[in-house]
Amino acid sequence: IALDFYTGVLMARDYAFSFGFPVVLDVLDTQAQKSVVDDLISSYDFNFCDAIIGPFLPDNVTAVARFAEQLEIPVFSALSRPEGTLPKNLVQTLPDQELMSSAMMEYIKRNVQDKKMLFLGDINSPGLNKLREIWPKVEVLLPREEGYIAPEDILSNLSDNQENWLVLESRDPVIISNVIGVLNGMEYYEQKKIERLNIKKTHAKQKTYSVRLFTTDKNEAFDFDDISSFHLSNLEFTFPAPTKSITEEVESQLFVQQYADRYGFHPNKYAIRGFDLTLDIILRGAINSASLIENLVIPETTNYTESKFHYQFRPDGGFNNTAFFLLKYNQQMELEELTND
Repeated sequence: IALDFYTGVLMARDYAFSFGFPVVLDVLDTQAQKSVVDDLISSYDFNFCDAIIGPFLPDNVTAVARFAEQLEIPVFSALSRPEGTLPKNLVQTLPDQELMSSAMMEYIKRNVQDKKMLFLGDINSPGLNKLREIWPKVEVLLPREEGYIAPEDILSNLSDNQENWLVLESRDPVIISNVIGVLNGMEYYEQKKIERLNIKKTHAKQKTYSVRLFTTDKNEAFDFDDISSFHLSNLEFTFPAPTKSITEEVESQLFVQQYADRYGFHPNKYAIRGFDLTLDIILRGAINSASLIENLVIPETTNYTESKFHYQFRPDGGFNNTAFFLLKYNQQMELEELTND
């Protein structure tokens, strides 16, 4: 991860230099150890630094920020979100999950008219509990004792004359894969149900359902191997995210082409994150003669390859990036950005 991120940082430095913004870059290896961080703090002269990116681990980046606070040097947490009371110079570059979840709920609230809602997930999911507070009358499906949600439980709660909006809240890849599999196999499960009913001579007719799937927290469990972009596209899966994954359109960008020319392969998400964050820091420092920390809070949202940034002061110290994406998989298996105004 660190080396991939570093390649993106180097690309940002060179990109800025080509536009007349020379940058002196020093790299310090913390070895992901607090003792090494302490040694570097005591031995390296930070007085001439305009910004510090990292370390990646929350405790380590917080320690560096506490040291650098007296020097008024902004310290950017690139890949993690430290918690608690933080130094006033610590910059959270990843948006808060609660902020993103709330935006997703607001989007649903604004657009859910004439839709049939259904909630699914773990009983202890924070997102599910919040949804139940907002929509207490909506049916909630929880896993059976066997640890899955049965197809008949889902189908019996769907409408065949309204669009169904299902919100799935879980950190269990088995449950997530189970629900997405059932929703992609609705025609099959409905046919099986009809066959069973017709054996009993009920002469039931097969129903068809229109389903769109949401989550307020797309965690790592949604990246389970059994879950494909094809299945998510079938459900127009909609979710909040701190970054927008690379697409064919993005692959045509100059940065991606230059990275491939330099390293022989396309950048991964860590390399892109390193490029986006570093370039944003450099350009903020070049806005005017003010210090970088004074240029963090500006009216504009800055957009890059996969990330965007809009910093605000944190009530409990430091800065928060409040820019993120609401994304939907469309039928062409592409990610489409929705407005989160």
